[in-house]
Amino acid sequence: PTWPILRNLMQILVFLVVGVSTYADILITVFTFAALIGLVLHVLYYLTDKHWSNGLLFLPIWMMLFLSPPILIYTFSAMLEIQGALFFLASVYYLVLFYNMPSAKTDKLLLVKLSLSAFALFSTKYPYGYLLLLTILIVHTTLYLEEVVLFFTRYIAYITNEVKKQYRIIAI
Repeated sequence: PTWPILRNLMQILVFLVVGVSTYADILITVFTFAALIGLVLHVLYYLTDKHWSNGLLFLPIWMMLFLSPPILIYTFSAMLEIQGALFFLASVYYLVLFYNMPSAKTDKLLLVKLSLSAFALFSTKYPYGYLLLLTILIVHTTLYLEEVVLFFTRYIAYITNEVKKQYRIIAI
């Protein structure tokens, strides 16, 4: 009952088609792992110079994925880590595209993709969603450090001014 709902919805759809089976449940994770591999290829291609040679970067990643016993255990079990990794990578990818976009141009489709991938992340593994929010907070704060410091300086000045006014009224 405490698991996020997205995996349960996918299980219901698969179980309605093929029946309740442990193998069908594991196949959901295997197909998610295949989608994760495809997304890694997509991210490597589009975040680099869009040249075919950058696909060679995928070979060491592929080797690490298939030679890592924990990843293979998670892939061939009905666990949520692979699905969480898929949506975390999608969220970070769309976040990078958002921050690389010129500030005058806002792409609403990109914002929708970012929102949906972050929502899917929270619906799959909410601790990963919290890590994404912490990442966004840290990145946004470091990018706009001057504005953040100015905001807090003004806020502290406003609070101290209001406290001084309050004590003047009480003293009279």
